[in-house]
Amino acid sequence: MLNKSYLKAGVPIRLTSALYPVRISTADDAVMLGGRDWLNDLLPTGYTGRVLGQGVPAATENCLLCHAGTLRGHVVLGLGNSHVDAQLPVDATLIDEKKLDALEPTNEEREVFEAWKQYQLGVLPYSRATTPGTIAALYFTGYFFAHRRADTLEWVDEPLYPMLETPPPETDVPAWWLLKKKSCLYYGCELTGDFTRSLMQFMTVPGNSGADIREAEADFADVLAYLNTLEPPRYPGRINATLAAQGQQVFEDHCDGCHGTYGERPSYPNKVISLKKVGTDPARSEFMHTLQFAKHYGETWYGEKSKLEATDGYLAPPLDGIWATAPYLHNGSVPTLDAVLDPSLRPTFFVRSRDSTTYDLGRVGWEYEVVSNGQSPDTYDTTRYGKGNQGHTFGAVLTPLERRQVLEYLKTL
Repeated sequence: MLNKSYLKAGVPIRLTSALYPVRISTADDAVMLGGRDWLNDLLPTGYTGRVLGQGVPAATENCLLCHAGTLRGHVVLGLGNSHVDAQLPVDATLIDEKKLDALEPTNEEREVFEAWKQYQLGVLPYSRATTPGTIAALYFTGYFFAHRRADTLEWVDEPLYPMLETPPPETDVPAWWLLKKKSCLYYGCELTGDFTRSLMQFMTVPGNSGADIREAEADFADVLAYLNTLEPPRYPGRINATLAAQGQQVFEDHCDGCHGTYGERPSYPNKVISLKKVGTDPARSEFMHTLQFAKHYGETWYGEKSKLEATDGYLAPPLDGIWATAPYLHNGSVPTLDAVLDPSLRPTFFVRSRDSTTYDLGRVGWEYEVVSNGQSPDTYDTTRYGKGNQGHTFGAVLTPLERRQVLEYLKTL
């Protein structure tokens, strides 16, 4: 995961300064992950070095672009990257042509660069986000699959099914260490069966052949085994042991039926809660019922060992390491855990800190500023499609003291 590239579309490393507005940077403020080899030491965690074309060192995207978050100044492997920003205006320019020309790229570099550019132009309509920290992963994966033949997985230029015109609801990136407890994947528990091939969906990007995809299965079996060893980081602050013990009792009285039990004999029910009961934003669940991608997925090599099918609710997730996984709810619409427990604290418009050191250990979540409207691109606007912060009001029946007790207990998980 740290050192092997699985994609054949990337940016020549010498030319990365010509990208706009995305930067692949080794600036002083970039947080790097150790344990990497040769040119990977020069790249941020979400990119892996690979020689492409005629000997061109290039930066290719990897899983950690979304699945290695920075928290309190440190990279946490397996934590969803809540700082990823896929916002991009429709008329945005991918490349600063003047900077590119000034770098005097070789013919070999231009060839690699052009292949990356065509890949990006194809996926951009389906990968744009409207909020920092959220992504539309299943939507742009659907685009890749739309160009893959079901029998051979080879890339075809004409899509095999039409993509939906309605922009999809975006989601927060879940923590990988929860995987070991789950019998299904995704927020709606839509994918069941063996998880190995499902981890490989992003290998369907342009450049990879059908053989490339299938041959990587053994590696991804090892990746899955590794993911099942991940543990959440421990809460770094002080915990009031008395309040936490009281909170455990409140939690077991009100919450463990959906979220499971913890301690020496943990249990997890893998329970999908209906939209009517949980009351959270329904857009993502409803969207899954319209995806032609799911049917095509089942007809491919990917569908031989797993099934992708819409449900009518959301999976109540395990809560291991929940203190570290802000923002909350499936769409990242609640910035702190205390606001999950007390719906009256949820802001309608807020700007969340982009500095990983500004984590509020008391309220448990990202520091944020309440603003009056959603006009700024940095603002989370809960009035937009798929962005609602309603629902999961179960904590509202608790007293303020009980909510404080449960909050303290959740820090221990």
